Amino acid sequence: MVDQYSKLQTAVEWSRRQMTPYRERRHKFLRQYLGQHWGSGGLTNEKMPLNMLALAVQTFSRNLAARNPAVTVHARNRTLAPLAKKLEVTMNQTVEEIDLRSTLSSVVFDAIFSVGAVKVGLTEGVAAELHGELHDSGIPFVDAIDPDDLLIDMNARNFESMQFCGNRYLLPLDAVRESKIFGKSADNLSAVRNLTTNENGDSRVQSIANEMSYNHTSTAYDLVELWDIYLPYDNIVVTFAADESGNIDTGRVLREVEWDGPELGPYHLLSLGDMSGTIFPVPPITNLIDMNDAINRSFRKLIRQLERQKTITVVSGGADEDGNRILQADDGDIIRVDRPEATKEMRFGGPDQVSLAMTTQMRELFSYAAGNLDAMAGLSQTAGTLGQEELIKASSSEKILDMQSRMLTFTKKVLNDVASWIFYDPVREFSIDIPLGSSGETLSTKFSPKEREESEFVELELDIAPVSMQDASPSQRLQTLTNTMSNFLLPMAPILQQQGMALDAVAFARQVAELTNTPEIAELIVPAGVQPDPSGQSEGEAESAEVRIPSQRPPAPRKYTPTGGTRAARETVMSQAMMGMNPTPQQEQMMQRPGS
Repeated sequence: MVDQYSKLQTAVEWSRRQMTPYRERRHKFLRQYLGQHWGSGGLTNEKMPLNMLALAVQTFSRNLAARNPAVTVHARNRTLAPLAKKLEVTMNQTVEEIDLRSTLSSVVFDAIFSVGAVKVGLTEGVAAELHGELHDSGIPFVDAIDPDDLLIDMNARNFESMQFCGNRYLLPLDAVRESKIFGKSADNLSAVRNLTTNENGDSRVQSIANEMSYNHTSTAYDLVELWDIYLPYDNIVVTFAADESGNIDTGRVLREVEWDGPELGPYHLLSLGDMSGTIFPVPPITNLIDMNDAINRSFRKLIRQLERQKTITVVSGGADEDGNRILQADDGDIIRVDRPEATKEMRFGGPDQVSLAMTTQMRELFSYAAGNLDAMAGLSQTAGTLGQEELIKASSSEKILDMQSRMLTFTKKVLNDVASWIFYDPVREFSIDIPLGSSGETLSTKFSPKEREESEFVELELDIAPVSMQDASPSQRLQTLTNTMSNFLLPMAPILQQQGMALDAVAFARQVAELTNTPEIAELIVPAGVQPDPSGQSEGEAESAEVRIPSQRPPAPRKYTPTGGTRAARETVMSQAMMGMNPTPQQEQMMQRPGS
């Protein structure tokens, strides 16, 4: 194994060198994203008054990992349906317990700027403090890996063909020395002394927050750097100590364990854009960074022009007294001048209209390049009716749909690993609450190792509700609910009655009350006969009155007039301005409205 690890060290160091330019670009991108007002390092001396990157990142994140995924489990054999339901409930409880949304949000953020990565496993006994994070023993963990600490086999063309994959992490030195899983191999470890640069000299992202060199005396505990490297061909995970520069030290093998988890290993990568023939992805920010820089350079120029703008009053010779009286007058004063024709107000400088139109156009182009960013963020109107507007927001671009598909595939792989660790856990018994229909009541039960042993995990199929991870405001959910009720459920009411079913108006009102934060709505519905009918019917008449669902067509879509005009209209006005054509008063009014 020594010779193999020696060759492995050479391969690892080569791959880390190949990753250096990608780490440096991520560092550069993040500095522009953060601007000059964050951290001790700042960005540059240049301001970012219109940081479109921040809007893009927030919008992408909200559409990819705004909420915890809703896990569903189906049995390939109908007799295993109860088992599938128990695993489903256990998975959703575990997702909440480990706060998977926060981890996935970090991974999405990394993938937007570089590559996202996680390590999945099960912490047992004394290993609860390892892997770089603190974990509860017996609970599966999903840890986000910072790209600065990630190791990828850069010779591989895809994830499945990698010969190795791993990550670097920090642990308290004393804890490592005292841990039984490392033995005497940890006795000669020393504290790390540099955390601001990687082993190849490029800056780590954390240096943006603090450009001062790392001093081990500034931490509460001495820390040690370790590397976990997964070798799929040997099916083992090896833990190496890092040398003083941060490279793996194959002469200090701290631990070798056989991998007994899911077949793809403990690591998963999230790519939001691929390049044929290479494993490292093309992050979305790559195609936006230059446009963001151009927008802000243009905007800074407009600000300088604005600051130079001034309005002065000039006077002809002999009208000095008139000029002094005008200079000393306050706004609204009435003054006497002897020669008003000898005074003239003049304006100098100010924002160039062509530059302003071009800056506005570049902002529109940034939104276009990001996949119709304004529509996804709900910042402007692009359609004539409210229904059309919502449709555009729901399917704003193929770009975001592709990113969502990639995110779902990645998350499903991660959750399959978590489910596998849960299913094959030979010890832990899970306490779960199974919901009983839509009543809100639950059944408390156990998910025991014995009932899991009697089946195979491959007999169950795990999936994720497609839109469960996307952001949805209460107003959006309310609109979806009411549209579904009027367009689908109400027309189906006669069919439901024929099948012995009916719509639950009370449940509908309860949902509306919750989404509108008006609990008073639910209080308005009471059992028949409790109070007189507002129409004047007696209690008996109210009790015997037949409840009918009105049959009516869905209302025609209301005309929705955008406040700032459509995008096409605004682009036409800007193009005319750039060509020196003066806009009409109506066009100027449209461009000055909110949303333009």
